[in-house]
Amino acid sequence: MKLSIVIPAYNEEKRILPTLEDYYTFFKEKLKDSFEIIIIPNNCDDKTLEVVDSFSNDKKEISIFEIKGYSGKGGAVLKGFELAKGDFIGFSDADGSTNAEQFSLLYDNLFSSEGIIGSRRMKNSQVVPKRSLMDRCNSFIFNFLEKIFVGLNFKDTQCGAKIFNKSLIKTFLNKSKEKGWIFDLDLLYLSKMNGGRIKEFPISWTDKEGTKLKFKDKVRSFFEVIKYGLNGPRKSWKQFFTFSVIGVISTLIHLGLLYFLTDFIKIYYLLSSVFGFVVANIFSFIANSRFTFEKKIDPRKRYHKFLIISLISLGINLSALYLFTEIFGLYYLLSQIVATLFSLWVNFLGNKFWTFRR
Repeated sequence: MKLSIVIPAYNEEKRILPTLEDYYTFFKEKLKDSFEIIIIPNNCDDKTLEVVDSFSNDKKEISIFEIKGYSGKGGAVLKGFELAKGDFIGFSDADGSTNAEQFSLLYDNLFSSEGIIGSRRMKNSQVVPKRSLMDRCNSFIFNFLEKIFVGLNFKDTQCGAKIFNKSLIKTFLNKSKEKGWIFDLDLLYLSKMNGGRIKEFPISWTDKEGTKLKFKDKVRSFFEVIKYGLNGPRKSWKQFFTFSVIGVISTLIHLGLLYFLTDFIKIYYLLSSVFGFVVANIFSFIANSRFTFEKKIDPRKRYHKFLIISLISLGINLSALYLFTEIFGLYYLLSQIVATLFSLWVNFLGNKFWTFRR
């Protein structure tokens, strides 16, 4: 069994050499020839490439692939995954925050899992020096957001030490689109979606000087997690919110016409409601096609489905309107609001899983 270790590097001339010396020496002794180190300098404008070239000159276990043009950590790691020849493929930060011995512990504890990630927040984890209150607050917020918006239940997704089975990597290699700070999050979510069993393991982690992650980057990462969740794992939440907003506007159109036709034109309120429903329904179809389900479609191909769902919803709507107005004696406008709440979920689920289904 062979282990591939990918080390992405962006302007790491001052920190990468001790890391390479540590990893090469440790794994050469432990695994002999059953390992490789793949270094990915990423658009560096310092002497990183010269440093790694010099170190790897006579070492067949080390290969280098330079990326010209910034691709982010994610792009660099994915390129390393493509080049890797090992049965197990991992990556670690160029600054040596996770030393070779700790990385080896991850490898030794894979067992029957398809992947393992280092964690700085488990019971037996050690962080040197102790993280500041601000850093711990940032981590807490990030973890909370990823649980809510992505559905992952790890204590630390951002530690830069992870190893995956090659067969699992193949399932998500061409699906991962994230290149920035939430790249790790994307890998873990895709692993989960492909049935991968990912283990979290406590490690000792050293906070190195010269970090490139600034406070504004940490704040931006919060919004990136939310954006990622709403465009993927929690897209249904975003869709339901948009659907509901359009529903509110449609309801106002419906109520406005109902009130105008009933109180001013003196049309029977049920007929007024039908007319208001039809106008609001057409508006809803156009708006949901464009904004909720983001479909550029020929209305003739899907409107009949939308209309069927709408008619079912209308039946529920009118039945509830009649029930609350005639039986319970509620004012008809209030009854209409209650009726709309009953029909909203039928409308959303029917259109999501039938009308606008891919």
